Amino acid sequence: MKWLAIFFVVIIVAVGAILLIPEPENPDHPNGGKSTDGQTSNGKDIFTYVNSAAHRTLDPQKASWMMDLRVINCLYEKLVDYTVPDMTIDPGVAKSWDASEDNKTFTFHLRKDAKWSNGDPVTAQDFVYAWRRAMLPDHGAEYATLFFHIKGAQDFYNWRQQQTNEYAKKATSLSADQKVQQADELWKLTQQKMDEMVGLKATDDHTLVVETVHPTPYFVELCAFELFVPVHRATLEKTLSKPNPDTGLVQQDPTWTRAETAITNGPYVMSEWKPRHFILMKPNAHYWNKEAVKNGGIREKFIEDESTAKLAYEQGQVDWLPGFPTSVPAASRMIEAARAGERDDVFTSSAAGTYFYKFNCRETLPGGRKNPLHDARVRRALSMAIDRKAIVENVTRVHQPIAKTFIPPGSIGNYTPPADAGVEFNADAAQKLLAEAGYPNGEGLEGLELLYNTGGGHERTAQEVVSGWKKYLNLNVSLKGKEVKVMQDDMDKGTFTIVRAGWYGDYRDPTTFLQYFVTGDGHNDGKYHNAEYDKLFAAAATETDAAKRLELLRRAEEIMIGEQPLAPIYHYMNLELWRPDQISGLKVNPWNVWRLHQVSVKR
Repeated sequence: MKWLAIFFVVIIVAVGAILLIPEPENPDHPNGGKSTDGQTSNGKDIFTYVNSAAHRTLDPQKASWMMDLRVINCLYEKLVDYTVPDMTIDPGVAKSWDASEDNKTFTFHLRKDAKWSNGDPVTAQDFVYAWRRAMLPDHGAEYATLFFHIKGAQDFYNWRQQQTNEYAKKATSLSADQKVQQADELWKLTQQKMDEMVGLKATDDHTLVVETVHPTPYFVELCAFELFVPVHRATLEKTLSKPNPDTGLVQQDPTWTRAETAITNGPYVMSEWKPRHFILMKPNAHYWNKEAVKNGGIREKFIEDESTAKLAYEQGQVDWLPGFPTSVPAASRMIEAARAGERDDVFTSSAAGTYFYKFNCRETLPGGRKNPLHDARVRRALSMAIDRKAIVENVTRVHQPIAKTFIPPGSIGNYTPPADAGVEFNADAAQKLLAEAGYPNGEGLEGLELLYNTGGGHERTAQEVVSGWKKYLNLNVSLKGKEVKVMQDDMDKGTFTIVRAGWYGDYRDPTTFLQYFVTGDGHNDGKYHNAEYDKLFAAAATETDAAKRLELLRRAEEIMIGEQPLAPIYHYMNLELWRPDQISGLKVNPWNVWRLHQVSVKR
C-alpha cells in the first residue's frame, strides 16, 4: 500500500539525524530552473514537504512504499484520479471511459492534448507498455498481482516464469553463442505471447481496451493507483537490457528515473534529485492541465529524524509534515494542544491502515532450523500476550483504535471485518496455547527476534511488546533496529522471525488488504499459506452478487485473522502539520490521497 506501501503503498518511517542543507542552483540542467527556496518562473511559491525515509525506487511499476508513490503521483498522470476529500473519480489522461454491462471490458478514451514532458504525445500504447512491464516477473514488481485482474496476465506471468526457469537450467549446457541466440529467441517469443495472451490492447493512439478475467466493478478506481501510470516507451527501451544469456531475464537500468533522463506526463518534471537530501519538481510546461497547477513547484526534503523535521517546520523551512509518526511523544502533545484550541496547524483523521507485527510463517528458518512460528498456535499466543490498550494509552498516548482485524472497521462501505475471530489481551489463554504447541512456560521457544525500523517511535512500542512477552510468556525475544531499506531486504529474503510493518489500503475494496496474504503475492514475504483462504479469495473474484462477494471475503479474513500471520496492534491515525493561513488545497482523508499540484502557497 501506499505504504506502503502506497496509496498505497505501505509507509514505514526511518530515522537518523541529518543537517538541513540548501540545494545548489543548476541553471544548465536539461529540465531547467533553480533549486533554491523561492519562486519558479511562473511566479508562484514552491511547496516544500518532508520525506523521512530514503526512496527505494521511483520506477512506477516497481514502487510500493508511500514516499515513492507520493513523488510518482506528482510526476505522472494516470487514466483517472481521485478528488479529495470525497474520493470520487476524476478524468486524467482518459477524458472518458465505458464499462461493459458485465464489468469485464473497459474502454478508455484518451485526451489528444496529453503530452510527455519532452512534447511527445501520450498514447494508449504507452499504457500498454507500462502495464506489461508489471506483468514481467523479470522486474519483480511487488504489485504484479494487481494486474492479474486483466485477462491472461496471470497466465502470461506464470508462463514467462516457467520459461525462464527452464531456460536457466538448460543454459548450463549451452555454449556462449548458443546462450545468446536462445535467450534472444525466448525474449522474442515472450513479446509475441504478450500480444497473444494478455487482454490489453491499444486499438488506436487514443483508445485503450482492457478485458478482465472476472467482473471487476472497481477496475476504473484501481486505475487511480500510481502503479497504473504510463511510462515513456522510447526512454525505457533505451535502458532495457538484452536478455541475460545465463538466465534469459531482462532488466531495466534504474538510471532512467533520474532527473536528467526521466520523461514524465504529470503536473511536474523532476528538476533535481540528490538522494537522501532533496528532490525538486518543477511545473511541466507540456502538461495539458497546467493552469490547474497552483504552486511554483514541489520540493521534497529528506529529514529522517522526526524531531529535526519538526524543528525545520517550526523554523519555516518546510510547509508540510505528512504522516508525522503518532508513536512519538511529540505527537500526543501536539494533538492535545490542538484539541485545547492552542494550535490550528495540527490535523488528524482516521486512516484506512493498520500497524502490525508480521510473523515469518515458513516451515523452516534460514539455515534449516525448524520455525516455531509456522504453528498458528504460537503466533496466536504471541498476539494474545500484547497489551494493545497499554500501548495506545501509555506508549503512543494518542489512543489509536485497537486492532483486532487487518481491515479497519468502517473503512470500506458495506464490509464488516470479523472482529470476533481476532485476539484480545489474555495472558492466561496465551500461556495455555503456548503449552499446547509444546512450549510450556515458554520452554524451548528460542531464537525469536523482533525487527523494527529505527525512528518514528517504533522502538518504544517494540520494547513494550517484548517486555510483555517476557512477563506473560517467559520468552526472551531479542530486539533489532535497522534502517528501513535494510529491514526491507531482510523481509524480501525471509531472514526474519517477527517484523514491524504497516499497510494502508490502495483502493476502496477489501481485496486491497486481503490480497496481501494470498499465497504467492509479492507482499506476502512472511509466506503465509492457507488453501481455504486462497480458495475463498478466488471465489470472491467470480461472484457477481455484491453481498455474497463481501461475505466470501469476510470469511477469508476470518480464517486469516484466526491464524494470525500478523498481530494487529492498532489502526493508524493520520497526523499532518501545515499552516492554514499559508497553505491551502491540502485535504485530510483516510486514504492518504494528495493532489499536491492543487496546493497553493502564500507566505
